[in-house]
This record gives sequence, structure tokens and C-alpha cells, in this order.
Amino acid sequence: MYSHILLPLDNSDWAPLCVQVAIDIGRKTSCREIVGMHVYAASLHDRAFQRMEAGLPANYQEPAELARQRRIHDGLIRHGLELISHSYLEDFSRRTSEAGVQSSSKVVEGKHFHEIAAEANRNGYDLVVLGARGLGKFEQAPVGSVCERAVRRMRKDVLVVRHVDGMEGGRILAGIDGSDYSFQALKKALFLARAYNSQVEAIYVYDPFFHDVAFSRLAEVLSPEAASVFRFQEQQKLHDEIINMGLSKVGEGYLRQARALAAQHGVDLHTKILSGKIFATFLEHVEQTRPALVVMGRYGLHFTPGAEIGSNAENIYRLAPTNVLICAGGDAGHASSSQDSGVAEAEKASA
Repeated sequence: MYSHILLPLDNSDWAPLCVQVAIDIGRKTSCREIVGMHVYAASLHDRAFQRMEAGLPANYQEPAELARQRRIHDGLIRHGLELISHSYLEDFSRRTSEAGVQSSSKVVEGKHFHEIAAEANRNGYDLVVLGARGLGKFEQAPVGSVCERAVRRMRKDVLVVRHVDGMEGGRILAGIDGSDYSFQALKKALFLARAYNSQVEAIYVYDPFFHDVAFSRLAEVLSPEAASVFRFQEQQKLHDEIINMGLSKVGEGYLRQARALAAQHGVDLHTKILSGKIFATFLEHVEQTRPALVVMGRYGLHFTPGAEIGSNAENIYRLAPTNVLICAGGDAGHASSSQDSGVAEAEKASA
């Protein structure tokens, strides 16, 4: 499934975890190459040095001396950062060699998130393994800034790593919303389940409360005349009795399709329907069930051209206390044949 894996590395606590996860996936999926990458920002240090020049002693302010100092600083910083970068990748090369996995290394100068995303998008990778945090970790931030900005810009599958435990014989949780993205993600979850001998659960979450809030607010602002034109009471009854019930029935159809897909892959799929704010309810289920891996599509049914990532996907990968695989595959203009199945279920129930 994954033949060409990109593995950005620094010297943080998450780097060795990512190496282990990438090697493990590489061996399970017969990967042909893992590319270890480190980005160093020499230009950033150059700009910082230039901003400090005004505070240097007078004897360093002479143009010739200032130019000499710039050359010395530039040479030391660039050469030093290159040496450090290669040192970071030595352990990666050793560990992949010991595991019998083909690998190569790449060192790039530039802005970290930009270079990672550019490399991922242009060189034929099908998976990026990325640590949730890095050297600049801040306890109140659920993910690091490099991870967050790189994930938004990459159009490949991205595995955000927080731990290395539990995949073998563990639990995988997939989110289903009826979109083609969610079913493509489910296929990858099923593949990984077979590779790791894991259990898979697929859940569908719908929000029946949004319309309640919307209608209660409308009741506060609509004049009697406007309410009459809007047919407020009839609209509210329609949503309470038909649409909210229909959302659950549609979900049953989606999950029926998911179980059929799992059966084709020889996997026994457990399914569940939950109601509530979608990302928050999903995260509550993650906390309760503790899967080793969450698998979900980058986008959902409400995909908008130009969007970097769906809001539910972004909230879940940032806040979930486990590894999250964000799958890029899917047809942005198609809601999957399962949507027709789900709608048919709802129509049958309301007939």
C-alpha cells in the first residue's frame, strides 16, 4: 500500500518514535524506500545576525569588517547546521539498515514546514510520517507549528505520530461520513488491520442539535409576519421529526456499506452510530476506546475546493491522544455509492 515513505526528522523526542513507526509500516507494506529528511534554517540565522549588527561595537561597524564577520558567521552556521543535519540522519540510516528496509537521506535548507510539504507533494511519496511535536514543544499546544502547517499543505497521506505502542493486535478506529474520502480511508484501515492483526471499528457521528440551536435563535429574532412567511413551526417540525431521524437512518446505510466493504477484505468490522458535535463526540469515543490508530479522510461530504483540510479532520488529528492517519485519497466531487445506500435506507424508514 505504501511504497515510498517520507520521514522528516529532527532531534526531538518524537523523532525516534517516527523512525520506528516508519520502519514498521515499511516492513508491513513492502515499502521500496523510506527517505529520511532534515531541514535546517541557515537563512533564518543569517537574518537574525543582520538584525543584531546595529548593536555591535563600533570597530565591527566598518563595512569591510562587517562583511568579514558576515562571511565567518555564514560559513560557521551553514557548515555547522549541515553537520548536525547529517548527524540526525545517521541513526535513521543505521536503524533502517538493521531492519532490512531500503532508505536514503536528504538534507535541505529552508523553512521547515514549507520544505517538508514541497518535498512531499513533488516527489511521488504516498505516505509522510510526521511527529506531532518537535524540538520547540509547548505543553499547551496539542501539535507543533511545523506539523500543523505542513499537514495543511501536503496532499499525501500523513501519519501524525504520538506513540509507537498498540498496533499489533490492537484497535483501529475509522470515521465514516458517507464521502468517498471516508471510504478510501476505510480501505486503508482494513489493509492495516490485516497487516497488524488488528480490530477495526467504524463510527458515524451525526449532529441532531445544530438545528435545535438554529431554530431557537430564529425564534428570538423573527417577527410574527416573518415567521408566517418562513412557516417557522412547520419547518421546525420537519427538522425534528424527519431530518434528524433521517440522519441516523442515513448513517445506518453508510455503515452497512462499510461492513460489506470490510467483508470483501476479510475483516470483521464493528460499527457504531453516535450523536453530538461531530469532532467532539468522535474524540470522546477515542478517549473511551483508546485505539492505537485513528484513520480518516482529509475531507468529508462538505468539501469545498481550495480547502486545505476538513474542519473535523483537523480538530481530530490535533486533539486525539493517539496516532492519526489522514488519508488524501478520494473524489472531491463524489459522495461514494454508499451515500445512495444511506439515503435509500432513510427513505425506506420514512415511507
